[in-house]
Amino acid sequence: MIYMDIVFIGIPLAILTNHQLFTDFNKMKGVNMEKHILIADDEPSIRKSIAYILSSYGYKVSQAEDGEEALSLILTKQKQEDSIDLLVTDNQMPNMSGIELIHELDKKRISLPTVVVSGSLDVELMNKLLLHGCSYIIEKPFNINELLQKVNIAMEQQKVIIEDNILCHPQLVS
Repeated sequence: MIYMDIVFIGIPLAILTNHQLFTDFNKMKGVNMEKHILIADDEPSIRKSIAYILSSYGYKVSQAEDGEEALSLILTKQKQEDSIDLLVTDNQMPNMSGIELIHELDKKRISLPTVVVSGSLDVELMNKLLLHGCSYIIEKPFNINELLQKVNIAMEQQKVIIEDNILCHPQLVS
């Protein structure tokens, strides 16, 4: 049996048709409640669609309209127990682009898994994004499965890094 879930992502329609992926992600609902994802995109329909999808899979989601607002939220939340675990950002935004946001995080030594979702990518931009710590790049229009896979993989990689740091540096754990 094939399950279909049609979700509007901006203009294109993304369709989930892979039964195994749907089943795996459906099992994950509620598992990710402690994980906090920030979505930065200046297009409200895309930002809200991504927020809806991720929150329906159990993630806590915050939203920002541009890179400046995202940076402010990340810095504010970093001082609280409710820190951001992953950033999903567009690249082309007013005030501060995705690459500028990632660069600022890098300068402030804030290690945050980042998925860039962009409609205009070239090799030079992709290299800059990866150089400054972007975990994954997804081109618009995108498939929901791809977004969920990249978010999940980035979260798992961050978990492994944290666990390795705890094992290698137990004195850091209070």
